[in-house]
Amino acid sequence: MEKTKPTATTAILVTLLACVAGFGVLMAYFADKYQNERNTLQAEIKELKGTSATVTDTSDWKTYTSKELGFTFKYPKIWALDVESVDDGIVYLLTEERQKQLDNDEKVSVFDVMFQKYDSIKGLPNNSKDEMPLSEWVNDNYSAVKTATVNGINGYTGTAKESAGTTSYVVFVQKGTAVYQLEASDVTELGETHQAIFDSFEFL
Repeated sequence: MEKTKPTATTAILVTLLACVAGFGVLMAYFADKYQNERNTLQAEIKELKGTSATVTDTSDWKTYTSKELGFTFKYPKIWALDVESVDDGIVYLLTEERQKQLDNDEKVSVFDVMFQKYDSIKGLPNNSKDEMPLSEWVNDNYSAVKTATVNGINGYTGTAKESAGTTSYVVFVQKGTAVYQLEASDVTELGETHQAIFDSFEFL
């Protein structure tokens, strides 16, 4: 029995099928490559967004300077500055909302941001007898302690539970014999405004 010879039409169909199959493989390859590159790009964008610092415009902020305490800082013009305790080395900043809460006798912290100067390491709470070094004292009194830098001077950050049940974020730094405390109430980390206030702090 004679074998049927493949016709030209059959050959063309086989060729077309092979081309279609090859084209499908190529499309799958490039689709996979595109998806991988897209995922990589999205990851890089997400990383850049996470690491990029947001710059807060402080051009219209007020400035407080105390030669007695040896520092200066800027704060939003709609915030209130409380210097009634400046003789004790303390300066408070309050938002409008905080002022309303206090006016209504609500049980809240008396400040949003506090700056305090201790004349010596002995002046820190419960440290007059032990005179622990700053690093040891901070680790003994605060949680999540990390190193920080204020005006080129190494210091420490930490968080603490307050009597009202809230949490405060603090920064401690020692300059000479004096110790300086920067504190933000009711937060575990600094938001944009708090960060801008802290960043504006400078020693005279």
